[in-house]
This record gives sequence, structure tokens and C-alpha cells, in this order.
Amino acid sequence: MHYLKPGAIYVVYLFAGQKYHSVYISPSMVLLTGLAGSYPHLLQLLKSDTLFVLPYGKIGKKAHKEIQNLKNWEIPGQASVLYYNSRLSDFVLSYLEEIHRDNRITSVIIIQIEAFISLIQQFPEKPINVIEQAQRMGMTPRALENAFKSKKGITVLLFVQQRIEKAKLLLLSSDDSIAEISFEVGYTDHSYFSRAFKRTTGKTPHEFRKEN
Repeated sequence: MHYLKPGAIYVVYLFAGQKYHSVYISPSMVLLTGLAGSYPHLLQLLKSDTLFVLPYGKIGKKAHKEIQNLKNWEIPGQASVLYYNSRLSDFVLSYLEEIHRDNRITSVIIIQIEAFISLIQQFPEKPINVIEQAQRMGMTPRALENAFKSKKGITVLLFVQQRIEKAKLLLLSSDDSIAEISFEVGYTDHSYFSRAFKRTTGKTPHEFRKEN
């Protein structure tokens, strides 16, 4: 949805034989102002002093049907004005509810991912199973991985392994004890740290330091 201030110029190029990819409607300011209290996105749009664009979305079956009804309406006069205003109101409401719902879903996912990250950081000794974690969060493993990567820039596995990579550097660049390095990379139990290190590298911390 675009909002243009009065007098603004917006150029659209249409080509014969090409499918239309956008729908342009002109809801009344009274309608938009009345809905702004319920939809934060719309309130932000109305407060903008320049061109403001709400998220694009695919047109669903319901919206296609509304558009088709608009195209086929033939009764002239005041009835047309009332009919079009009603249909446009439904169309705008449907769109706003969709992006509002998507925003709520995104917010919930962000909260879940942040809690998941905190869990990994606080309890590094706890095994991480992405499939089981995704089920608990109500999403697919792929969706979990994508959301996690969007937040941290790396996969769940690499995030978990970061501690081991940091431990490798400390083992080679410092004289700190295994227990001290274990604590520094987040493991309160240095015995578990040694097992995790060997599971990842094939060597115990002591063997890794000695051989390198």
C-alpha cells in the first residue's frame, strides 16, 4: 500500500500483453484515519511526510474475488459509489489484517529465537536437537534455522561450535589451564567441556594443545 500526499505525482507504466502485478486503489482518508488506531502500520503511514510504502503481499482468492466483483459491477449512479466504497473498505481491511497478523507472528518468532539463544548460552552442556526444538516452537526445522541465521548470521550448529573454536585459540595462544579456558568459553563443568571438545575435534583439549 502506498500513501501519497495530495498533489503528489506517481507514474505507472502498463504494457499491452503483460500481466498486471499491482492493484491501485484510493480509499478515503476518513476510512484510513478511522482504522489507524487498530493498525500501527497504517498510523505510521498517515504520519509520514513523504511517500511511505507498507509491505507488499500476494493477492489471495478473497481479494481476487473482490476485484472481479468490482470489474463486473454495472449499476450506475449513487449505488455505484456506495458499492465501491464498501468493496474498497473490505479490501483495505483484509490487507491490513494480513500484515498486522504477519507482524505479530514475526514478533513471536523473534522472542522464541532470543529465548533459544539465551538457553544455548546459559546451558552449553545441554545437547541441542534442532528438530525437537523446532517442534517445541511450532515451526519446521528449516524455518528455525532460517530465523536463527537471520538473527545471528550463522547456523545453530556453528553458533554452538563457536565456543570450541574460541577454546582452540586460547589453548594455542595462552598458558591458561584447561579448567580456566573451559570457564572462559562458557562451560562451568570442565569435564563436560573436555568431552564436548573431543566430540567436535577428535582430541581432548590436552592432546590438542600438546600436538599443536
